[in-house]
Amino acid sequence: MDELPEEWQAPADLKQPTTNPSLNLLIQMLSSQVLGNDAILLVGRLIAEQALFSMWFGAEAKKSGTPKELALLTVKSSAVTGRIHGAWQAFVTAFEGSSRLAGSAEEERLALLETLRTGIRELAEARAIPPSV
Repeated sequence: MDELPEEWQAPADLKQPTTNPSLNLLIQMLSSQVLGNDAILLVGRLIAEQALFSMWFGAEAKKSGTPKELALLTVKSSAVTGRIHGAWQAFVTAFEGSSRLAGSAEEERLALLETLRTGIRELAEARAIPPSV
């Protein structure tokens, strides 16, 4: 399996409460009480898209995908989580650094929203393309 991109490794803070780093990140985000309704909506959509991706991967991709294609899909899913984690950490750091003032960390908030949208789109697009194509 030459030429596979390196898979993102979840940090220790995403190893609990479940064994799924993506789910743990979303739990962390929802339980933080710093997200606005727009971000909560996108987190909900991401949860749904991750579930659809997982079901598709297990039921469809594994049937027709090569080991390399399946590995690439796994790396893609992991990369989505990694980018969202980075945007989330940037937002939390900026927001807390501003003493949690309303309207602060707007640039980081907008970047987080865009990263969530992009992750949702990437997972949906991955499901739309048969692995063996």
